[in-house]
Amino acid sequence: NVDSTICYGDSALLAGSYQSVTGTYRDTIVGGSLNTCDSIVVTALTVLPQNIGDTTVLVACDSAEWRGTKYTVSGMYNDTVPSAAGCDSIITLDLTINNSSTSTDVHIACNSYTWIDGNTYTSSNNTATYILLTSSGCDSLVTLDLTISLPPNNLTASNITTSGADVSWTIGGTETAWNV
Repeated sequence: NVDSTICYGDSALLAGSYQSVTGTYRDTIVGGSLNTCDSIVVTALTVLPQNIGDTTVLVACDSAEWRGTKYTVSGMYNDTVPSAAGCDSIITLDLTINNSSTSTDVHIACNSYTWIDGNTYTSSNNTATYILLTSSGCDSLVTLDLTISLPPNNLTASNITTSGADVSWTIGGTETAWNV
């Protein structure tokens, strides 16, 4: 009688074929020509169960590193590590990648403009930035594209129209508008 243990996914040559299921297998070894008897080997095969380890759930912005590998795409990722019994153990990463974003906030203003950063700008600016958080908690970088324009000094009441906070005028057939 022989006791044998193998890992899930492995097989053993028993009873004339490869076996990968726990069970008892009989092999007959035929005796030789000198009046020897046959021998029967009974093998009790134990197949250790597949070892599915823990699943790590991770939500990250732009990328994540897990077990020495950098990931930039959402998905299910597996890694195989040896278990205490010497068999493979599969661990899983359930990864969600949320992406950061960038945008440009375009404004044309007369004299000055107070932006989301709380600063009041009195000249054109296309370098100011501000970081907001997206609904998924990632950075959203906003860049200001501001043009500050001053109306000409020679305007008369006959060619200025207002509508709420918008002012427009016509000089020489060209209409110009500002939000003040």
